[in-house]
Amino acid sequence: MIATLKIVLIRLVALGATAFSIGMIYWGFPLLHAVFRLTDPTGAFGATFVLIGFLANLCTVFTFGVFVRHGIISRSWRERMPVPFKLVFLLKAFEAVNILPCLGKQPGELCGVSSIFISYMFSPVVVAAAAQIIFRSADVKVRRAGQAMLVGVLIAGIIGWRVATPRSFKDCQLMHELTDRAVCSERFALAQRDIAICRTIDFRSVRYDCMERIAQAKREPALCEEIQTPPDARVSAFETPASNFRDLCYYGLAFSLHQNDLCAKVVDVKMHTTCTGQAGVSPRGPEADLPTGVEGANDGNGLPPR
Repeated sequence: MIATLKIVLIRLVALGATAFSIGMIYWGFPLLHAVFRLTDPTGAFGATFVLIGFLANLCTVFTFGVFVRHGIISRSWRERMPVPFKLVFLLKAFEAVNILPCLGKQPGELCGVSSIFISYMFSPVVVAAAAQIIFRSADVKVRRAGQAMLVGVLIAGIIGWRVATPRSFKDCQLMHELTDRAVCSERFALAQRDIAICRTIDFRSVRYDCMERIAQAKREPALCEEIQTPPDARVSAFETPASNFRDLCYYGLAFSLHQNDLCAKVVDVKMHTTCTGQAGVSPRGPEADLPTGVEGANDGNGLPPR
């Protein structure tokens, strides 16, 4: 009786995990588009999360298909499920359980953090287990189908990258969404260190961020003064004002250039006090007192990290 319950339970888990993966595949298509078009707004982490997660969901569905095929051929559903199959379904089911709290009417602010982390950690394991099932299968048709799936995903990825990924700043202007155009334009502005591209960005917060980062990358304080709210602009309560980005710009350059006089241009009282007291002491300044992204470090391209 207990053995029968275990058999039924693991198969229900497999079915639930597969249904979850199918739903995530459907939900993930827009995210895939964002990855190829914008290299994903969340950066390398987001791109890896979406791409590996999508592949893991495909592998889960494929694994379930292999399991069903084996049951039909052997005419037995009571055989012990191999460990790689259990690993795929249990990890994916665990991921599904952790995302359920975020589907309520009032999810907590951090409800998705654990599910994202779990998916990020488990997805490579699911893909590896599915690869073992594919390449070690005694069924020739399973091996060929699995290999065809992996090759198809690779080819689709290359085509998606070639078709959707902007090749120049002008390609960004063809995007319909304001935020997409802004993020895309900032990418090219930072890559080329061209503040002229920043000036064309309509989304003001992104424009200010773009100008501040380039000013620091080029170590030119004069560019900080360009971060200004247009005279006729309506600034909403939720919008980060230009003065914040301008303060960060002067604050960071005061430390990186070892120029205490730049602190006079910092309006924020706390930042101004810290800057005045310490910018002339150390070229980098005490990192504990500096806002994130302006401590004098860079992301490898001379740009402040974000």
